[in-house]
Amino acid sequence: MKPPASLSHASLYLVGSRLGLARIGVAPDPHQRLRELQVGSPVKLELAPVAPYQERQDACAVADELCRQFAPRRAHGSWYRVTAAEVSRALDGLGAALGRGRRTTSAAAGARGLPSRSGPRSCSPGS
Repeated sequence: MKPPASLSHASLYLVGSRLGLARIGVAPDPHQRLRELQVGSPVKLELAPVAPYQERQDACAVADELCRQFAPRRAHGSWYRVTAAEVSRALDGLGAALGRGRRTTSAAAGARGLPSRSGPRSCSPGS
């Protein structure tokens, strides 16, 4: 039996495109989520996983805060004009504000300069 979504592990991910748009989301398998998003995209998407979390609710809380911080840069729907480096700095700031460091970071994410997403949202399966 599969554990409830709120109790299972998940990763906070960043999917970017050459259009200068990116999406911040949460999924148990970011690679599967990329495949799902790619189906509806006319351009190639690229995945830069940002941080794995032991509990989905933790990943969702961080994603929601990032979405709030980047809300003014929301392009449409779940897509934002933000780079991976900006998301990485925001994650560092969140860790410092909470008095602890960031969990895990993909060095490749910051180096790629991928854009990212934000705005009011709820953390639903397949975000």
